[in-house]
Amino acid sequence: MRYIQSIQDPRYTGSNRCMPCTIVNSVIGILLAAIVAVESLYLAGGVLGIAAVAIGLRGYLIPGTPTLTQRYMPERVLRWFGKQPTTTESNSHSSGKVANLDTEDILVSENVLRVCDDGADLCLTDRARTHWNDEIESFEGMTASAVSFMLPRVDARSSVSLEEDQTGVNLTCDETWVGHWPSEAALVADVTGAIMLDAHVSMWDEYNARERAQLLTGLRLFVPKCPTTGSAVSMSETAVPSCCSSRQVVALTCAEGETLLEQEIQS
Repeated sequence: MRYIQSIQDPRYTGSNRCMPCTIVNSVIGILLAAIVAVESLYLAGGVLGIAAVAIGLRGYLIPGTPTLTQRYMPERVLRWFGKQPTTTESNSHSSGKVANLDTEDILVSENVLRVCDDGADLCLTDRARTHWNDEIESFEGMTASAVSFMLPRVDARSSVSLEEDQTGVNLTCDETWVGHWPSEAALVADVTGAIMLDAHVSMWDEYNARERAQLLTGLRLFVPKCPTTGSAVSMSETAVPSCCSSRQVVALTCAEGETLLEQEIQS
């Protein structure tokens, strides 16, 4: 068992398995076995077995496959397998029409955002910043009542809980999964931001969960401080690798390293 664990590569197996890599390497393994079968069926069976074990434990048969796939696999092929680069946000599974809101226009018109003094960027208005800071400082934990400002279908009497995994945190309500965030700080930012928007956006009650999620994701770029620690937040550009591709993203992070937001840079 220890030997198997020593050669297993979790970067390319389990939930991280790259299906294009797996399929391409499986085809290569079958072709190699077919070639060897001309001389010996026993050897062909051995080759096929070795290939299956290698792909199962390592995720690939040919060394360097992940790098080669990232570099040479056409985006059209990646789309077939659902591996086209996308944003990292996934904070609502609620049904309803797909949100198509002009986030900046709405937040500016509702006096939540304004043009900064430099005339080039957007900033929180003083009243929005003060209110959001107050909500962050007074936040005492994830409750159904607080979550209901963000997700309109959540009953204030429901039971909510957080479950952390390698990619962030999952929010469940009455044992039903309702969303995923890159960190607890990002979730708290959305919940406190929703409470603030409820007081400032006139149509907040009319937006469904997907529309609220779009507004909150846009608003998160302007969070005044890290919602869980009170530290400063910073923005940087970085490359985020996956099994089949790599994408450039703008990352918003707390000083302690918690990810608040990652947004893909459109080329």
